Amino acid sequence: MAIDKSKTSTGMKIVLIIVCVAFVASFVPVAFSGLFSQNKQSLNSQQPGAGAGAGTADAINAKYAASAQTFQTAVASDPTSYTALVNLGNT
Repeated sequence: MAIDKSKTSTGMKIVLIIVCVAFVASFVPVAFSGLFSQNKQSLNSQQPGAGAGAGTADAINAKYAASAQTFQTAVASDPTSYTALVNLGNT
């Protein structure tokens, strides 16, 4: 079913434009709220050595050190191996 836009009244075009602008404008506050507001918890978690953050980084390092070393060895033996490079990057 095709709509003949040339026969649409001016009033209907104005209503459609207003609805479209209102729809887009409803997303603007949501998009900018994340840019201009930061809660204190996110600021504290980004500081190095704050709370459990340092211990968590050490735990993650210990968990993946062995597999990272394995993939580094694989990349050193075959530098063109796409699988070894991807696995090293994902570790």
